[in-house]
Amino acid sequence: MPYKLEGIFGSNTHPDLLKKQAELTAEKSYVKASKELNYDAFEDRAINNRTHLSRISSKVSTALEVIKTQDIPTPEKGVDELIAVIDGGHIKNRGEGRSFEAMTAAIYHPDNVEYIDKNHTKITKKQVVGSAKDDNQQCMKLQFKNACISEGLGTNTNITCLADGADNYWAVARSISAECQHVLCILDWFHIGMKFKNNQSAISDDKKDEYEAVKWCLWHGNSEKAIIKLQGLIDSTECIKSKNKLNKLQTYITNNKDKIVNYDQRDQKGLIYASSYAESTVNNLINVRQKNKQRMTWTREGAHQIIQIRAAKMGSNWEKDWLAVEKEIYRKVA
Repeated sequence: MPYKLEGIFGSNTHPDLLKKQAELTAEKSYVKASKELNYDAFEDRAINNRTHLSRISSKVSTALEVIKTQDIPTPEKGVDELIAVIDGGHIKNRGEGRSFEAMTAAIYHPDNVEYIDKNHTKITKKQVVGSAKDDNQQCMKLQFKNACISEGLGTNTNITCLADGADNYWAVARSISAECQHVLCILDWFHIGMKFKNNQSAISDDKKDEYEAVKWCLWHGNSEKAIIKLQGLIDSTECIKSKNKLNKLQTYITNNKDKIVNYDQRDQKGLIYASSYAESTVNNLINVRQKNKQRMTWTREGAHQIIQIRAAKMGSNWEKDWLAVEKEIYRKVA
């Protein structure tokens, strides 16, 4: 019947309802989303049940992934500079193993950072991507490249990538090296600070100043001196547990010493050096929906689906992305 929803859209779900369902399932559990949709409809509808919402989430996320992993050529002329923050989080696994990792990236132009006050900033325009797939970061790398292009990447663009030191994060950052002028990888100062804070318990009171001196060396970009000073602390520590903590910190610095810059100098010049500079992408994209107080477990596929929708919504092109999703899902009627 051409005048029924199936005839007009090729589906029994109106695009407006589909969008609302996708947005709600990205923000809330399927159970809560179902209750809210039924409340708005003044009745319990089968189209809003948990199973159907799961199918909707799968359909929309699949469409988004198709759109965001297309083979798009990099323009020759682009913006001078882009910033990329690459991070990740672990999600409780429903199957084998305790957890699996999901990756995230936020890409933006420095001019699109709005200063609210001394301690708060806001990114007014950005692209956000994420993946929970176990595919050697292939999906993540494709989405990352296209997100950079969307933000103005050209072969003349310099990109500054901040990450916390994991090899797979640097692999994503380096994946666009051939697409731009230069990729500068910086070990995120926020994560360095967190590492030092989390290992404070391994330091006795009489060694606190020496411990701070290690951090001071890193702040000024002197990773070799920091490693030497840290080794002195390790040698003078008798507690095995404390020694192990400090050894892990030293390994972290050693493995990423080529990504350690003069943070003090960058701070004085007003250049980016820490992801805390803006809102936490990994927290907004993964933790709020899939971790924190949430007790649910996830399959990789299910987590990946939610991440695709949340990432698109967090970016600045959600309405444009949704129009592309509609074209992908709904068949055209002659």
